[in-house]
Formats: sequence, C-alpha cells, structure tokens
Amino acid sequence: MKNMMFAAACLMLASTNASAFAIPPCGGATVEAEDVFFHPGSDAKPAPLELAFAKSLLENEANGGRVAYCLSDARMSSGKNGLSFGFFQYDLKQNPAATLILVDILESVVDIPDANISKADVRNIKAGALSQKAPELRASTSQSKRRLIERVNSALATELGVAEINAYFVSGMQSTIKNNDQRVSMLTDKVGARTLLQNNNTARLILLDYENFFGAFGNQFRGFLNGEPQNLKAGTISIGAPAATTDIINFYLSGKQGSGPANDERAECLRRINNVVRYAQEIDGPIALTDRDKSYLMQTLKPILDDTGNPYIVKKRAGHQYDALLTLLERAT
Repeated sequence: MKNMMFAAACLMLASTNASAFAIPPCGGATVEAEDVFFHPGSDAKPAPLELAFAKSLLENEANGGRVAYCLSDARMSSGKNGLSFGFFQYDLKQNPAATLILVDILESVVDIPDANISKADVRNIKAGALSQKAPELRASTSQSKRRLIERVNSALATELGVAEINAYFVSGMQSTIKNNDQRVSMLTDKVGARTLLQNNNTARLILLDYENFFGAFGNQFRGFLNGEPQNLKAGTISIGAPAATTDIINFYLSGKQGSGPANDERAECLRRINNVVRYAQEIDGPIALTDRDKSYLMQTLKPILDDTGNPYIVKKRAGHQYDALLTLLERAT
C-alpha cells in the first residue's frame, strides 16, 4: 500500500506544470531505513553499523528517501550534475555506471503494465537519452524528453522498481563497508587510527560517509591515518596520538570541499557529518569525548559553526541541521 501511495504521488507531481521545462518534479514520502532491508519471508535484520549507515545515507544522499524512486536534480552549484536516482543518487551524467544501473532496473519492470515504460525507452536511455547535464535539461523545452522522464519515474515507483532500487542500495552499502574494512585493516596503526576505526562506530561512519561522498580514501587520507602530516586546502594537518574521532572530522573539513572555496560545500559537509553523528549515537549512545576531541571541537569546529559570514551555514544551523554537532560542543565546554 505504501508503494502504491508513493507511485500515485509521483504521478500526480509529474503531471503538474507539464509545459514549463523538461524536468518534472520529483519527490515522495520519507523512507524508513528498516523498510529498505525488508524482504517478504525473511526475518534477517541489518547489523547496527549497517542500519546507522543506511539512515545517514538516506538523509545525506536522498533527502530522507524522498528522491530515491524518481529522477531528481540536485542543482549542484558547479552545474555539472545530471539527473540522479536511488539512495546513492546515481548521477546519470557524472557516473558511467548510473545509466547501466538504471537500464538494469527498467529492464526488470518493462513488461509490467503499470510501469508505463517501453523497450524502446530503455534502448534510448542506454544510448544516452538522459545523460545530459541537468542545467541543459532545465533549459530545454522538449516535451518528449519530459514525458520520457515521467515514464521512468512511473516505472521506478512500481513495487518491483522500488524493490530493485532497495536491493541495489543494500548491496552497494554492504560492499562499501566490506571494502572499507579492507582498507582500514591495512593501516599501520602507528597512531592508533586502525584501532579507532575498528572499534569506534562514530569515527567509522564518518569515514564511510567521506568515502561515499568523495570515493575511497586515497594516499593523503591514508598517510594522515598512518601519522604523516598532510598539506590540504585548509593547511597542514596531522593526526594526534592516540587517534580520536575528531581527527576524522578534521580531515573531512580540511579538504577542498570541506574548507571551501564554495561556501555551500563546507555547509554541506557539516550537514553530512552532523547526520552521521546523530545516527551513530543510536548505536553507542553519547560519544565519549577525549581531551583532544574537546580541544578540536572548541578551537576549530565551533568557529566554523559560528561563521556568520557563510550564509549557507547560518541557514542550515537555523534549520536545526547541525543540532547533533552543537550538542557535542555543549558537552565539550
């Protein structure tokens, strides 16, 4: 019933304002992370780390799941993004695998009457019919393109389409965790970063979100975790000993996006970290703060969150999108 209601909502949204531009509205109800793991006839439950990661991804990538089952436009400030879908928000312009995933999902539902998608549609999508930059699609007045997007949204919102997207999400998330396990196990543990990441769910989830946002951590992050100073956009940073949760936050916010140059990028990184902290505490309770954590929170993070010169941070803070981080600051005083 929930899926049928969601499909109806998508179709209703897609049918409004049809002559305005080529991208129809995308959005539905929020999604509970527990429901994404559910399979009829199975009593299997996700591990606590998986569930917390799923919850943070729903918030960080898919607006609470509202844009998971349709093609959406993230309207990134760079203007380079394409339309995206799913809980990982697979980008049809920037991610070569996204079109293949979408085609695979649509091929599984193409013969369902209420999917409203044809084999010809799928062939056109496979050939790149929806691979343009989103700003180009927004500027287009092509009604055939708009109708194609509407048909895709209809197909993704069917019961089978929802199940396929959920399956891709669970598989992709579990693969991300497994691959991260391997990378963490190869750290030297010179400053205790490997021990931290293998035993502290908050630190681990922040690193997992970083990887989901930017890709697998590379040589600089690896060197940092192994105790080697790194020269990043915000300056030269080094990890303390023993490694602490805020060391992971420090690296996240010291890179190109985390420290700028676009004000909205730093604000977005803070929002993501906040959601991770929020859901990590559902596993472990309040985060245990070391003296080094408290020092970073008060000396580095507080001035960032108090930056009234960044309108994006001001807006997100007023909208309670940093509440978990602000609670950490209160505990650090």
